[in-house]
Formats: sequence, C-alpha cells, structure tokens
Amino acid sequence: MASIDLAGYHANATIAPPAAFGAKFDGWSASVVTDTADYAAFGSQWMNSKLGTGQVTGSATGTLKFNAANTAPVPDPGGDIALGSFTGSVTFTAFDGCTITGTFNFTNVTMAKPDPGGKSEFSCDMESDGEVQIVWDES
Repeated sequence: MASIDLAGYHANATIAPPAAFGAKFDGWSASVVTDTADYAAFGSQWMNSKLGTGQVTGSATGTLKFNAANTAPVPDPGGDIALGSFTGSVTFTAFDGCTITGTFNFTNVTMAKPDPGGKSEFSCDMESDGEVQIVWDES
C-alpha cells in the first residue's frame, strides 16, 4: 500500500447540507493511500504489482462560524446541526496550485471553546468518499 502524507495551512470548504455546521478549516493533514495488487507471472520468481484504488484520509481543525453579532452559530441550511459527523465537498489547499478536491466524510468531531470570549474550535477525522482530484503544480 503506497501512502503520501500532505499538510496544509488553509482549506476552502463548502459543506453539503443538511448534515453540516458552519465551519472554517484552519489546518489539515492528509494521507493519499493507494492499494496495490500483487501477482506472480507463470515461471517467474518475482512478484508483480499493480496500483489499485485510492483514498484520502486525515484530520482537520478549524473554527465554527458565528453570525454577524457573534451570538450564535451560523444556521445550518438543513435545520439541524449534526455535530457527530457530516459530509461535505471541500478543496484543501496546501499553497497556490496545490489542491485536493472531493467529497469527504468527517467523523469524530470534537469541539472546544477554551476562552469564553474567543473562538469555538473543532477538530475531526476525514476520509474521501468517491473520486478525488489532486492538482499539484509547484512551478
């Protein structure tokens, strides 16, 4: 199984309703994992290997968005706020020209408000759901 670890400083997020809350991603870490299938050719003493399916897994951190008066979370378009898990379409940006885009399932959501007048923070685990587009242009 091949794995590439990536880390970024920013993520643009559009969380798909209804199972979502207003979130701004501040940081993330991702592993691009590709399965391999091993097989032997007749009469060969060496194994061959072919790339198989892939998945992106990792974690993300951020802040919950609040309304203009900073008195309540931004309402979820679907009505209820799902704090345990949610699915969303996200573009994770490591830096200009280097992005990972796809639909992700976010689980194990943990929230904290360390300062009464400060931000509401969250962290969560994530894994891709379906096709992921990886664009990596370091020029």
